[in-house]
Amino acid sequence: MLVQTFRSRRLLEDSIHITVEERVAIFLHVVGHNQRFRIVQNTFRRSMETISRYFKQVLYDVGELIGEMIRSPPSQTPTKIRTSPRWYPCFKDCIGAIDVTHVTARVPRSQAATYRGRKHYTRQNVPVAVNFNLKSTYVLSCWEGSAHDANILSDR
Repeated sequence: MLVQTFRSRRLLEDSIHITVEERVAIFLHVVGHNQRFRIVQNTFRRSMETISRYFKQVLYDVGELIGEMIRSPPSQTPTKIRTSPRWYPCFKDCIGAIDVTHVTARVPRSQAATYRGRKHYTRQNVPVAVNFNLKSTYVLSCWEGSAHDANILSDR
């Protein structure tokens, strides 16, 4: 969907050297996996300058779509909370919720120690934010399994 949006608005177009899909994949790989350009350079077999240029280009174009992708929270208390005597006094000013879950991860042996949590398997911490209407869900970031939830939330 992101690639289709870029194409339909003519924010990105294929060139003879690289497609829109590959540009977006490079961007998402850097952002989603918190990877350095040097690692992404080896993954995509492109020069460091190419990775940097296309990352910045996609980042700029995502910024062009910010009005559609990021919405301010509603100013009203959700109906489900407002009408519940159990929830209203405590949650009247809440606009959503954040929770962190752990997802099994397959990583190279050299990185396994940082992804191993207290249950002794490799995993990633994935914080998610939702609004009370459940109309929008956001994955905030992905962290190695040994990272503490407080560190993840304070990173935002």
